[in-house]
Amino acid sequence: MSPEVYWFATTDDQARETVEKIKATGIHPDAVAVAAKPAEMDGAAHRVSQKSRNALNGAILGSIIGMLFGCAVLITICSNVKRRTN
Repeated sequence: MSPEVYWFATTDDQARETVEKIKATGIHPDAVAVAAKPAEMDGAAHRVSQKSRNALNGAILGSIIGMLFGCAVLITICSNVKRRTN
């Protein structure tokens, strides 16, 4: 499950304290991402953009496949109509 909330802590102690508070509230730990290092903070932004990029690529590929399938169906229908009229 992808985290819905991102929390950026300035120190490791603050990150641990935040995690303990989250656990105490009953929120599932997988629903929140806590980062204390700059590399982890960059990763949070890239995760969202990667999902958007994957969704866009899937939509484009799906559209292309749909158009090819539609053309194949139309060609099949037209060839059957031609045979019947001859």
